[in-house]
Amino acid sequence: MLTRLVHPPQVEVVDPPTVPPLYTSTTYGGEALDRIDGILGGREAGFQYSRQGNPTVAALEGALADLEEASWAVVVASGMAAIAAALEAAVPPGALVLAAQELYGATDGLLSTWRDRGRITLRRAPVGNLDEFSAAIQAQRPAVVFVESASNPLLRAADVPALADAVHRVQGRLVVDNTFLSPLVLAPVALGADVVVESLTKFVGGHGDVTAGVVAGVDPDLARAVLAYRTHQGAAASPFDAWLAARGLKTLGLRVERQMATASVLARRLAAAGLLTWYPGLPSHPDHATAARLWRGGFGALVSVDLPGGRSAVDAAWRAFRLWGRGTTLGDVESLALYPAVASHRGLSADERLARGIGPGLVRLSVGIEGVEDLWTDLATALGVPRRPDVVT
Repeated sequence: MLTRLVHPPQVEVVDPPTVPPLYTSTTYGGEALDRIDGILGGREAGFQYSRQGNPTVAALEGALADLEEASWAVVVASGMAAIAAALEAAVPPGALVLAAQELYGATDGLLSTWRDRGRITLRRAPVGNLDEFSAAIQAQRPAVVFVESASNPLLRAADVPALADAVHRVQGRLVVDNTFLSPLVLAPVALGADVVVESLTKFVGGHGDVTAGVVAGVDPDLARAVLAYRTHQGAAASPFDAWLAARGLKTLGLRVERQMATASVLARRLAAAGLLTWYPGLPSHPDHATAARLWRGGFGALVSVDLPGGRSAVDAAWRAFRLWGRGTTLGDVESLALYPAVASHRGLSADERLARGIGPGLVRLSVGIEGVEDLWTDLATALGVPRRPDVVT
């Protein structure tokens, strides 16, 4: 009886399911002793242990590689794990990394920690000034250039083809964090980037219930290095998170299309109300022309707005919001507001934030899929601007 409980009959599925199955098994048995491969797992030697490879994760990787227009994709446990894995694979010890000044606070913290430990030499340049950034690449000849396709939180648009050309001229590599856009809006690898990283927690997952990240590229040596990092550092994504992310991919196009359309309306209304509004779809945004040339289908689903009353105005808005949530993520079906000074960029001093254009009144808005008029009514009320929905539609 005890043996039968442990070894029940197995069900063999002959007809393929319409929804890819969720494989939760930790390990996989096989008769051939030489099938075990400590790094490449399921890709070259079947599946053996979940830290090395899992069928559900591998299915998501195949879908993401196709969307990113890359040769390979490796799914890891979080967006920050993806950044760490990409840099670990691409940056030789002690090499120079030239990073954009405009970066997510946690990314900046990782780079600064590696610099302080002697792992890298770190320099910065403004991605919003292509001439200055290109000159820095030429003068400093970095091993790796790291930028965000749309920066956090001012949405500065990186000219990926121009940067790729500049860094390749000095035999370096370009790594692009594409989290704010998703592969639906931009495929950096197709534009010349060597590696793209994304937090799947955001637009790809889309429902606030996934924590995962992805690294994608074309160089097979980098793929092996990223897989080795995942295996040796224990940065594997859970099969359930991979399954949820794959589910999110099915509606990514519908969600992002709706989110971008709504973000455009809200941004134009905020600007019309006299608020300093950061949105690449506005002609007033310094990188409007770059985004219009490179981005597909729209200008993203994030809007940042500077409230003239500073922290007190932000506090008042937080208390007044009824529909907009307050949270430290983005890309969800629910609309969320974030205050960078105490969230994404809290690790920087006030002076450092000001130097990067992040003032005490800056609020970042992640637009969801709710009705545009409902979102605008709540937003206008909370920010204390006239509703006037007829001004811009």
